[in-house]
Amino acid sequence: MEENLYKFSGAKSYTQLVEINQLAQKYKNDYQGFKDQVQVLNGQYNKNYLQAEFQTARQAGHHAGQWQTFEADKDLFPNLKYRTVGDDRVREEHTVLEGTVKPLDDPFWSLYYPPNGWRCRCTAIQTAEKPTGKGNIPEDMVKPEFRTNVGKTGEVFKADQGYFRIVHKTVSDRIENLFIERTSNEAREYAKTRYVEKQVKFSHPELPASFTLSNKDIKAIVSTPHKDQVGRNYLVRNLKNDLREAEFMLSTEVGKEKALYKRWFYLKSRSGDYYYNIAELANGRLALRAITDTIKEKKQ
Repeated sequence: MEENLYKFSGAKSYTQLVEINQLAQKYKNDYQGFKDQVQVLNGQYNKNYLQAEFQTARQAGHHAGQWQTFEADKDLFPNLKYRTVGDDRVREEHTVLEGTVKPLDDPFWSLYYPPNGWRCRCTAIQTAEKPTGKGNIPEDMVKPEFRTNVGKTGEVFKADQGYFRIVHKTVSDRIENLFIERTSNEAREYAKTRYVEKQVKFSHPELPASFTLSNKDIKAIVSTPHKDQVGRNYLVRNLKNDLREAEFMLSTEVGKEKALYKRWFYLKSRSGDYYYNIAELANGRLALRAITDTIKEKKQ
């Protein structure tokens, strides 16, 4: 969600800049006219739109957290019920959804889980009530940019809608790279103060010994290519517990020509495709050398 909001902010800034450039061309010989229109644009983007975006993002964060609770408790309460606030400000299309009861795993919640519009105040509650007998609800009851479930996708704002449709791929890639750089720096700083300086020991039942991390180790970890670099960087915050609970995959001996290492151990995080590459050095010490998305070495 944080990554999505970061990219959304970058896409919004870019879109506003495009409109300012268009105004500059239109009013190139009329500074006062240009200034007046930019002020109007500023009010739209940084007052009206901003308020709606803030309220929607706040609601999305709340509902994303609720979804995790719903998933954890679905054995007791397998169904969800759609609720509106019930006042005269409720949109007609949301009133149609009022009272709908569907199982948590029903495709309905992939399209209509709130928020379902800008400043949407609707909610969903867990219930033991039986699913309703209502027929299929047309998808166009909710705008395309809100036909999603933030609890499942982590997308507050859909990546193929709104400002994202305007941003050129090179700009989008640059925004993404900036976010990766930011999370990499945060991961290094977190690991330095929480692990390295405190000499925290890491362990796993299948490893022959515990080990500590150095700043060099952390730099190597966050610099290693990974298909989900942001996720890998966030994993650093829970490194001690995640590694201890990881699944042991295999160990490989290193040939005599590799005098620096004796053996490699590979463990898989239970959080996804994050593989711990742990080396046993020639002196017997262990060192975490990388967190990759695959195991590249073959068993020998």
